[in-house]
Amino acid sequence: GSNTVTVTVLPATTVSWTGAVNTDWHNAANWSCGGVPTVTTHVVIPSAMNNYPVVSQNTEIKSLTLQTGATVTVNTGVELKVNG
Repeated sequence: GSNTVTVTVLPATTVSWTGAVNTDWHNAANWSCGGVPTVTTHVVIPSAMNNYPVVSQNTEIKSLTLQTGATVTVNTGVELKVNG
């Protein structure tokens, strides 16, 4: 016998950190797209920001680009998985 399997491929998107509200990675208002990045998201953290992101819960993204001088803090015991 055989089975039919449907596979959905989600398009990757690129979003930038704005840090508009605070340092919370998981706050949608801190991102250019108005949503928290997901497994299909290419993330860019720009330089010269007032607030840089802090990851406080396990998170998975497609890729991460840190511009010169930019930082990301991952709290102890938390995983930031980058799949790109």
